[in-house]
Amino acid sequence: MVDVQSLLTVKDLIKDEPVFVKFDSTVLAVAKKMKKNKVDNMLVKGSSGNVEGIVTNLDIVYKIVAKDASPSKTEVKEIMTKNLLSIDGNESMFMARQMMLDNKVSHLVVTNNEKQIGIVTSKEVLGK
Repeated sequence: MVDVQSLLTVKDLIKDEPVFVKFDSTVLAVAKKMKKNKVDNMLVKGSSGNVEGIVTNLDIVYKIVAKDASPSKTEVKEIMTKNLLSIDGNESMFMARQMMLDNKVSHLVVTNNEKQIGIVTSKEVLGK
């Protein structure tokens, strides 16, 4: 009998490679890059080159547009979500689902040998 939990791994759910942006980029530049790359989230790299956060299209809407803040004067580091959760790409989609539910998050960074290979969202894992 096949173990259902081992059928789909997290890396099977990844659509594209992650798109990165520098932490001192303006929100306007980030929004334009999201549009160009047809993504709704980006990983944010700090001055050391390490990933320090994630920014989503909803961050831009809720933290900039809804507050009537200036996207051309606000840096992405001011609105990004820090303390990212990551999951190994070989873990099951059920493990990713449980991590999201337990931590009340909608994005997980997918890694392979500690390298970020993608982002998996609740859309892929939970079917939302």
